Amino acid sequence: MKGKKMMQLKKLVTICIAASMLTLSFAGCGGNENEKDSQVSDVESSQEGSTVVDTSTEENGPDLSEQVELVFYLYGDAPADMKKVEDKINEILLEKINATISFRHTTYTDALSKYKMVLSSGEDCDLIYTANWLEYANLAAKQAFYPLDELLDTCMPEVKALFTEEVWNAMRIDGTIYSVPDAGRTTYGGRLHVWREDLRKKYDLPVPDTFENLEAYLEGVKANEPEQTLIARNTSTSTTSTFKTFDGVTLKTFYSPYQKGYYSLDVDYSNPSELFDYWHSDLFKEDMEAMKRWADKGFWSKNILSHKPEGDISNGGEVITNCNYAQYLTFRETVEKEHPDWELAYVVREELTGVATPQHPTTDGTAIAFNSKNPERAAMALQLFMTDAELERLLLYGIEGEHYTVDANGYYVDGPQNANYPYEGSSAWSLKNAEIDLIKESSQEMYDLHAELGEIAKASGYPMVDILSGFREDSSAYSAERAALVSVLVEYLTPLQAGMVEDVDAAIEEFLEAAETAGLSMIQDSYKEQWADYCEQYGY
Repeated sequence: MKGKKMMQLKKLVTICIAASMLTLSFAGCGGNENEKDSQVSDVESSQEGSTVVDTSTEENGPDLSEQVELVFYLYGDAPADMKKVEDKINEILLEKINATISFRHTTYTDALSKYKMVLSSGEDCDLIYTANWLEYANLAAKQAFYPLDELLDTCMPEVKALFTEEVWNAMRIDGTIYSVPDAGRTTYGGRLHVWREDLRKKYDLPVPDTFENLEAYLEGVKANEPEQTLIARNTSTSTTSTFKTFDGVTLKTFYSPYQKGYYSLDVDYSNPSELFDYWHSDLFKEDMEAMKRWADKGFWSKNILSHKPEGDISNGGEVITNCNYAQYLTFRETVEKEHPDWELAYVVREELTGVATPQHPTTDGTAIAFNSKNPERAAMALQLFMTDAELERLLLYGIEGEHYTVDANGYYVDGPQNANYPYEGSSAWSLKNAEIDLIKESSQEMYDLHAELGEIAKASGYPMVDILSGFREDSSAYSAERAALVSVLVEYLTPLQAGMVEDVDAAIEEFLEAAETAGLSMIQDSYKEQWADYCEQYGY
């Protein structure tokens, strides 16, 4: 081995030796990326019980003469035939990299606690599923995962080539890559307004593709079918809103280009470094006036804040909703089976606003645990799972001819033993590669939509980046104020958004005064400063 590659390997060897002298100690890593868990301790140096990584090399890379066994932790429940598929996989891994692998699953019921225990206890673990919703950034910052920058060059060059530098930068935590994202088909936000098209046609109502048309549609249904529930409420405690119509996107916001941020600071992708303060804007006042108007017109019941929704759009629980495309397909399937005389239709928010953002790459990923005894071999196995079609399909779909087949058009079809290893039943979502994986024919429509959204994303200037989701907030300096603000939102913002106030202007003033007392300005100022640094770092 010569030149740059030799220098990289020497550097990697140094890292491996250093890593073997360290143990990870962090009990009970709780919280989320906004609230760091102080129980996670720093990595402590300890020679006792340390593992020495085999650093001998050959001209073409790491020494593979010693057979090793790897452990791969996946999120979710294991399918019945997992061991059978694992045996098939190990036959291939033994031949290619002289390694075997044991798949272990956290199960959905104890996922988060088990996940943290594996990473903190020193339990054997080489590869592990990661996600932004499983505290990837928080755990990476505390060195739960092995740094991958060198390994991508020496052991995973084919994986490195799958992604642009823009995507790799989005995976970095404090400048270092700790996880490999999935390389499946890029998906985008794809928020849909779905409505009962049969009712629209029946009463000759406008298509709700603008806010004004939406209100006219609801008025028409209310006038003709007064007993029909129009909107099912959705309440939650968060730092964006508490009472939500259309599953999280309220009123005119659905038709505007702003991406909902924290503390009412929204993102305009035409100028992402400048945040839009929704609560202090005319748009917020217009929205709250509309909510009051809708409540007065009886678009929802007066006890909506205490009354739980009795259904969804597929069974008559509402006539319009906001959802993603996969949810829409589920609604449509139910309607076709149970209400064949009904019809659903939709408009896509991204097509109305001209702004589409991809799923953030940290949503699904694979990391090497910091305490892995064989990080190089783990990296080689990870590359095979993501680039070798036989291995990728074995792990994602099972044994061809038994668990699945492929039809003449290249689509995945359930096999005779599918129940024992269903589609993506291993939960290895993070290993998908769009060049070699399989999709079901029923999913083609959804991927076609995402391809269209991809063209919209290109026009926004950030086709591969979800700017807002990539931001990692540190709220430690204002955690008390943040908690106080959430209480204010529940007490003051909820009735405003539900239209349950007598005077909108007075209620807005009261809400903003309470929010200010809780520390809103301090929170926003700190958040804006962090956001500005983030945008400057990535050039947004």
